[in-house]
Amino acid sequence: MKKKLKWIVLALAVVVIAGLGIVWANLNGIVRRTVETQATSSLDLQTTLGGASVSIFGGSFSLKDLKIASPPGYKAVPMFALGQAGVNVNLSELRGDPIHIKQITIDSPHVVIEANGTKLNFQAVMDQQSKTPTDPKSGSTQPPIKLVIDQLDVTGVQIALRPGIKIGDVKDEYLITLPPISMKNIGNDDNAKNGVAIKEVVALLLTTFAQKAAESDQLPPELKQLLSLNVDQVKAQLGKRAQEELAKQVGKIGGEVGKQLEGALKEKDPGKALEKGVGDLLGGRDKKKTTTKGK
Repeated sequence: MKKKLKWIVLALAVVVIAGLGIVWANLNGIVRRTVETQATSSLDLQTTLGGASVSIFGGSFSLKDLKIASPPGYKAVPMFALGQAGVNVNLSELRGDPIHIKQITIDSPHVVIEANGTKLNFQAVMDQQSKTPTDPKSGSTQPPIKLVIDQLDVTGVQIALRPGIKIGDVKDEYLITLPPISMKNIGNDDNAKNGVAIKEVVALLLTTFAQKAAESDQLPPELKQLLSLNVDQVKAQLGKRAQEELAKQVGKIGGEVGKQLEGALKEKDPGKALEKGVGDLLGGRDKKKTTTKGK
C-alpha cells in the first residue's frame, strides 16, 4: 500500500511539474507576443523580439534580441537593437492600467542615429501615428499599454551616427559609446501615475542618447547643432515645459538670423557676408579664433 501511494504521489508531482512547465512556456510566449504587438502598434514600426523568459518564481522577466525598424525614408536595419533587457515587475502588475514596473535594465544596445535632410530618425519616430494593437493569433483588438517605470538603467550604449551630409571634414559615420544612463519616474509626473505609451518611452530613450552623443568631443560643431535642434523638437512633442523651452530657442535663433541678414545687407558683398554669418551661427567656425582675431 505504501509503495502504491509513493508511486501515486510521484505521478502527481510529475503531472504538476509538467503542467507548470506548460504554463510557464505559454506565459513566455504571451509576453513575447504582447511586447511585439504593443510596440509595433505604438511606434507604427515593425518590432521583433527573439524571446521572453519569465522567472519561474515570478517578479521579473527578461527580453532578448529586440529590434525596432527605421521610420520610412531611413536606411538603418534596424534602428534600435538590444541583446538583453531585464524587467523587474510583479506579475500581478502586468494586468494593471498603467502597468507599474519597478526597474528596467538594458545592456549594450546598438542605436543608429541617421539623418534624412535635417531631420534625424529619432525625431521621425514621433511623427509616426500609433495604431490599435491587434493580437496576431486571435485577430482581436487590445487596448494600448501605458507604463509607469520607477527606474530605467542603460549601460554600454553604442551609437552609430550617420549625418548624411557632405560639409567640410564631416565623416559618413561616427561611432560613440555613451556612459551609463539612469532615468527615474517615467510616466509618473507629479505623482500622477498616469503612465506613458511605449512610443514615448522609446522616444525618450533615443532623445536622451542623442543628447548625450551631442556632448561627445568626437563630433564637429555642425553635427552637435543638428542633434541639439532635433532633440529640442522631440522634447517639444513630449511635454509642455519642453515646448516653452523650444519656443525660446527658436525665438533666439530667429533673432540672430535677422541680425545676420541686416548686417549682411550693409556689406559690400552681401551674399558672402550672409554665408559667413549663418556659418558662424550654425557652429561652422571656431568662435574663440574669431574673437582672438578680432582683438
